[in-house]
Amino acid sequence: FGIRISKINLNLLLKNNPSLIPLTHTMEVVQGHFNDPAVSEYIRKFLGREVMIAVYKSETAESTFSGEDSADESLLPDVFFISRVPSDIKLKEFFLRWRPGTSRDSGWQAMPYRDHIVYFLAVGDTGLKIAFTRIGDVFVAGLGDRVVRRAIDVYEGARPSLAKDTRFHWPSKGFGRPDPAVSVYWDTEKIISFIAGAIRAAQTPDPRVDDALNRVKGFTTAETSVTWDELLNINSEMYFNPAELSGDTKAYVDGCHPQNNQSLFFTPKDVLVYQWVGCVDFGRYWQNVRKEAQRLAQEKQPEGSSGDAAGDFQTSLGLDIENDVIPALGGEIGWFVNTGSQFIPLIGVKAPQVAIFVKIKDQAKAEQVISVLLNKMSVQPQKEIRQGAQFNYFLTPFGGAVEPAYTILGDYFIIGLNRDILKEAVYAAEDTRAALTASPSFQKTVKSSHDRMSQVGIFYFKLGELLESYSGLIDLAYNWISTRNEEVQAQAASAGSLASGVTDEKAMALNEELAREQKISAVLEDEIWDTNLKGEDTSAREEELKRQKDKVKSLQTRIQQAKESQRSQLVPLRKLPDSDHVSIIRRNVVNPILEALKTVQALGADVSLKKDRFSTEIQVQFEK
Repeated sequence: FGIRISKINLNLLLKNNPSLIPLTHTMEVVQGHFNDPAVSEYIRKFLGREVMIAVYKSETAESTFSGEDSADESLLPDVFFISRVPSDIKLKEFFLRWRPGTSRDSGWQAMPYRDHIVYFLAVGDTGLKIAFTRIGDVFVAGLGDRVVRRAIDVYEGARPSLAKDTRFHWPSKGFGRPDPAVSVYWDTEKIISFIAGAIRAAQTPDPRVDDALNRVKGFTTAETSVTWDELLNINSEMYFNPAELSGDTKAYVDGCHPQNNQSLFFTPKDVLVYQWVGCVDFGRYWQNVRKEAQRLAQEKQPEGSSGDAAGDFQTSLGLDIENDVIPALGGEIGWFVNTGSQFIPLIGVKAPQVAIFVKIKDQAKAEQVISVLLNKMSVQPQKEIRQGAQFNYFLTPFGGAVEPAYTILGDYFIIGLNRDILKEAVYAAEDTRAALTASPSFQKTVKSSHDRMSQVGIFYFKLGELLESYSGLIDLAYNWISTRNEEVQAQAASAGSLASGVTDEKAMALNEELAREQKISAVLEDEIWDTNLKGEDTSAREEELKRQKDKVKSLQTRIQQAKESQRSQLVPLRKLPDSDHVSIIRRNVVNPILEALKTVQALGADVSLKKDRFSTEIQVQFEK
């Protein structure tokens, strides 16, 4: 993955965008620093062992021991950068390498604090300064001296460490996984409080903002750990206090009673994408839809509308969602995708096999809902029975590639883009060897350390195979751009002739008429001149000449409008990317990204709900 993604030509991408020129220059300067062997060696020593970043809310009421903190600095959060470094690293010399032209003593301050030396380096003319020190084999840096002072205080025992925070002990159990490459901890309660305060200070009260903040009320801490051995493993825990939850979140947690996911046993083994979501409260979602529809209706009620969009929708269906549809549904929904074998006519691309499923708890009600919808649409499906399952499908001009079909399999209603995917589901349900649970990559990436009975969501994605299967779509798009550019060039050449009034029939006719009228005007002017010389009345002729000139002016306006109309039609066409430029971008940017993504053989993720937390486990399998 890393080798292929490194082939992206970022300079090419940046240089073709004028607005990114400053960023390009900055990258070149930074790259120049890294190309310095001495700097590269320092960077390797700084970042090659152990690195930590911590962010705290700024203690603005606390004075600085240097007494020179700027107002700008006090408004920023306290950010610690900590790295474990070898003893041969000379901190001051390292920073001098990033400030060419600065003498060894220019812009520096050094002050003692609790038997440690704290260095300060001014950041240009901003009034800000970087402070750093060494504590044993640990390098500590931050913006302003408060950050470094707090670290020294903790080290000397004058302040409690994070390990003493009871809220940290709770999620830190998750850090016990073997040799995590990365560990992250969030105090979500403080983060949410900070964001809420900033939002409320920046804008007038908004019920939607309050509702969003209400949904995350009660969440306390979170942790993530990353390990990388045979697979890339990302494990996260988000903790909450059940007693403090409110609104939809509380309703979800209180009402969620996970059950064993049975959809795995009818999902075909070789699917490219699979997603399942449990604990779905369709009734609550419908109530939220109605509330939002009512809010929008109050803002602007369309003319001729009842003002109840949800009610209008139900009327159009001929169903009462709350009383007819929701009682038929269970608490699960999902979908899966596979590569099709049939080509879509005229397009030349294989139609994907897509299926959506939803659990049903009342089959009689579900069949009644289907019957009402079919009668409302005035269509009747074709029927086919295979291995005891009845498939209902609808014929289309696209043949078997696109042939919407549905069936009821056990406790699930399944609708597919065609019959083939439903037949595969029936085979999988009858033979576990054909089901997704038998897939080696699924077993590897969704093996989950969580209790299966606590799962509320699963996602599985064979990214590399999906991209390989539909890479033809990219070729199709590229060929379309090339073909359209040829058409545009031909039309542009034709438009050039039209603009000069030569080739287009309408333009030629207008120009010929203009020439005739201008000739008549010239004859009238000569006649008026001759009549004046004779001393005779010319008022009638002058009136006729005025009308003639108006006619000429009108023709000139029509010709100009014709030209502008033709140009306006060509503007969108000329905005198509140049095929040569597209080819360069494709070769240097798009292809490396796609080739890198193709190395992702499979990605599996599952989410579980326990009494005090949501747990997420993601595992990625790369090409060897």
